[in-house]
Amino acid sequence: MVMTLRSGGPAMSTAVENTTGALVVGYAGSRQSRWAVEWTAAEAYLRRRALVVLSTVDPADPSDLEGIRVAAQADVRAVVGEVRDAYPGVTAHGLVSTGAPAPALSALADQVTAVFVAVGTSGAGAVTPALTGSTAAGLVRQGRWPTIVVRGERPLQHLHGGHVVVGLDGSPASEHAAEFAFHFAGLHDCPVHLVHSTSAEHSGPTPDGVTVDELVGCQIADWNLRCPDVRLYVERASGSLARSLLRRTAGAALLVVGEHGHGAGRRKPQGSLSHQVLRHAPCPVAIVREPVHAVLTG
Repeated sequence: MVMTLRSGGPAMSTAVENTTGALVVGYAGSRQSRWAVEWTAAEAYLRRRALVVLSTVDPADPSDLEGIRVAAQADVRAVVGEVRDAYPGVTAHGLVSTGAPAPALSALADQVTAVFVAVGTSGAGAVTPALTGSTAAGLVRQGRWPTIVVRGERPLQHLHGGHVVVGLDGSPASEHAAEFAFHFAGLHDCPVHLVHSTSAEHSGPTPDGVTVDELVGCQIADWNLRCPDVRLYVERASGSLARSLLRRTAGAALLVVGEHGHGAGRRKPQGSLSHQVLRHAPCPVAIVREPVHAVLTG
């Protein structure tokens, strides 16, 4: 069944009943958003989580709304059916909402306490201004759950057998990113390539008098102890952290970054680490702002 609702409307609770801790994915009918659904469905199967596919309609001409909504319902119904056929046992729901995608996905993620929210790119190349300026950026700004932008021509190719790349710079956000990365690696039995930075952008004493270099060293040692079964490769960033991370993404299953690091409040959004890697990463990118332990293990 595919429900039609207004973002945050009263039908939301009925439509996603019993899907607490679900994986949420936005679907726009494009090839890229279909890849995002396929990638998220594979994760839902592995994690034994429900999947909620949300499509939004926001026509320029309101007179076209009903026809567009009916077409969207049929499209989502077909996609959800494909998920159920490919991954028996996955509880999959389809929703159609009126309005902009970011607010609708945000409301849905809150409703189900989502593990993460996934979206596709607007094209096979770099993330377009429409995406970075609205859907993905809007989700990241909410900051309550990880946002995954499913990039790459064949994102499922390295989901099993690839590796996870994560950036660590001593900031709380990068620590949250590391938690997500190690949890993902543990589920997929794949190694973590951890790239750390203590460049001038992030260095200097922290409020409690510990240097970033010392803090990063403690974080790395801590993750070695907490996840002894996850193979860990560590390297210091050479120059830009973004460029160093991107050099390790060939064959990667996922790239994980935190939002934001030290001094983030002083940086323009287009200068953030997440924005830099989103424009060029050949693999899915997870952006994490807040602690994720509760949604990963709850």
